[in-house]
Amino acid sequence: MKNILLPTDFSKNAFNATKFALHLYEQEECTFHFLHTYTPATYSYSFSADGSFSNVETIASNQEKVYQESQDRLKEMLEHIINERPNEKHDFDVISAYNILTDEINQQISKRHIDLVIMGTKGDTNGGTSLFGSNTMHVMQKATCPVLTIPNDFHFRYIDDILFPSDYKYPYSKNQLYPIVELANLNEATVHTLHIYNKAKLTKEQVRNRDTINSFFARIAHDFNEVADVYISKAIEDYIEKNGIGLLAMTYRRHSFLERLLFRQNMTKVGMHIKIPFLVLPIA
Repeated sequence: MKNILLPTDFSKNAFNATKFALHLYEQEECTFHFLHTYTPATYSYSFSADGSFSNVETIASNQEKVYQESQDRLKEMLEHIINERPNEKHDFDVISAYNILTDEINQQISKRHIDLVIMGTKGDTNGGTSLFGSNTMHVMQKATCPVLTIPNDFHFRYIDDILFPSDYKYPYSKNQLYPIVELANLNEATVHTLHIYNKAKLTKEQVRNRDTINSFFARIAHDFNEVADVYISKAIEDYIEKNGIGLLAMTYRRHSFLERLLFRQNMTKVGMHIKIPFLVLPIA
C-alpha cells in the first residue's frame, strides 16, 4: 500500500494536484493523506474605554476553533472526492495540524511512512518569471521524501517520456532513483538522461556514475543524451519542448543541478518555466 501525502490549502491549485494524484495512481492501492496546516492568531481581544482588556480569547480556544474549521473543510473536500471519483483501491485520511507546513510534512513523512508528496504550484506570475510559490519551494528544499509538483493549469495525461538531467558528478543509490523507475513503470514511459557538458570527455568518476544510472534503469526504456555547454535552464527547456517530455525529475543536493538552477537564485525567480509535473528527489 503506497502512502501519498497531499498538502492542501483548499485552493484550485491544490485540488488540481489532488485530481492528478488520483488519476496517476488510479490502478494502485494507495492511502491518500490530506494535510492542512494552520497557525491561528495567538490572541483575539479588544480594549474597553478605560484601557483594560475585554473579550479576550484564549490561545487554546482559538486553536480549537481553527482546528474544527480545518477538519470541517477537509471532510467536505473528501466527501466531494469520494462521490466524484469512487475507487475501491483508494483509502483516505485527513490531518489538521497547528504547525509550519514544511515541519509538519516531515513529521507526517516519518509518522505515516509517506512515499511521495504531491502538491500544486502557483504557475507563472509577475510577467511570467515566477515558477513556484514560496511554500512549494520550501517543501522541495526540506522534504525528506520525493516531492511531485503539478502546475496549476496542467490537465492529467499519462507520461510517455521522463527527463532526468544529471552532471554525473555524484553517485546515486538504487533507492534514490527508484521513484523515477516506479513512475516509468506505472506509465510505460521512457527515461531520457541528459548530460550538459562543458568538457568534451567525462572523468572516470563521471563514467562510473553514468554506468550506475544505466544499471538502475536496466529494466525500463531509457537512453542517454548530451548537449554542449549552454545555460542549464535553456538546455532543459529546449529538450522538454523538442521531445514532448511529460515529467521532469531532478535530484536536490547542495551543488547539484537543481540547487544551481533554483535555490541560488531568488526563491521564485528562475530562468525557465516548468509547465509539466516536476519530481524532486532529495539526496542526503
